Amino acid sequence: MYLDPSGEFPIGLLIIGVLLFTPVGGVVAQTAISALSYAGMSAVAVGDLIFNGGNGAWTDMNRIKWNPFSTDESAVFASNGISFYKGSPVFLKDSGRSGSFYFISLNRYSSYDTLRHEKGHSYQAMMMGIGTYAITVGLPSWQKWGLCSNSSTYYNAPWETMADVLGGVQGRTHTQTEGSGAWSYYYKNHFIIPSIFYW
Repeated sequence: MYLDPSGEFPIGLLIIGVLLFTPVGGVVAQTAISALSYAGMSAVAVGDLIFNGGNGAWTDMNRIKWNPFSTDESAVFASNGISFYKGSPVFLKDSGRSGSFYFISLNRYSSYDTLRHEKGHSYQAMMMGIGTYAITVGLPSWQKWGLCSNSSTYYNAPWETMADVLGGVQGRTHTQTEGSGAWSYYYKNHFIIPSIFYW
């Protein structure tokens, strides 16, 4: 009983399913990307010090005191290009929308609330898993589907409301109904019930 002597149980598929569609996979993905990013940023920072006098990545890492869990939002925005915020790697850019998928791509001219919102998405990604997050949050947000298609209702979409709440956004408020809808959306889509119901 509960043995598989012939090796027919698809254990590989089970592992893939766990990694793609559960918080286990979400946490593993965040941990791996954060660790690799920190190692890479550290190497670039040391190279910057040795070859360029330390005015770029070295300065960026010093701004956050080399702490990947830094909560200093001003240090993130003051960086030349790389930073960390509450465990997530941050890469700054000069134009385009900010976004996140286990790392934060941040427009340097956006607000602190944008950083907080994107960090909220990072928490979502850990809570949902890679596949669930990509399907039910990443795609509708990136493609501006449903409520996201209208700029006046963008942050009222349940997945965006949840990111606001989890990230601690201060400049937008949500009703109790919107908050409840956000958590309902999370629970339903955590079990891969299509988010098409909200589009």
